[in-house]
Amino acid sequence: MEDREDKRLMKVKAGHIGGIISGISRRKEAKRSVALSNEAKERKGKEIKGNKRKGKIPPKFSDSDFIETLKTNPAYKDINIDNELGKMDAYLMTKPGRQKTRRFIVAWLNRIELPVTVFRKAKDDKPPEPINPVERAKVAALIHATAEKMKGNKKHADKTRAQPDQAQGKA
Repeated sequence: MEDREDKRLMKVKAGHIGGIISGISRRKEAKRSVALSNEAKERKGKEIKGNKRKGKIPPKFSDSDFIETLKTNPAYKDINIDNELGKMDAYLMTKPGRQKTRRFIVAWLNRIELPVTVFRKAKDDKPPEPINPVERAKVAALIHATAEKMKGNKKHADKTRAQPDQAQGKA
């Protein structure tokens, strides 16, 4: 029996069962959460008011130091930072409302697509094998026959077509 009463009491506190008790407990919980959120806002407001830049984090280093850290960053090792800064200046001249901020610089550098480098195997020191003269003659005859066909000279093409057939019959 006590188990049932405990479950019922938990449901009432959670607001699952209607009635005056559940309504009162819900209102008390709402007041408690509002009071907590107001305290948090006041604390946050005091922190912002104490900061000279009104919420902005002061820079830890100068702009030139920032550029130097970008140059030494391994993520940007393949990027010519000075060249990209020049491109940014040219872009910003066309967009008068935009400013060259640190966030803008990092976003610009992150959008750069680096060229794909392909690693090739080292070539062997062996020279290529010479082509067999008989095979070379067969290939030359086929090329000549195809060229003649394309020109429309059918008589010559028929003769050269019969020659490879005879060569295959002998082999």
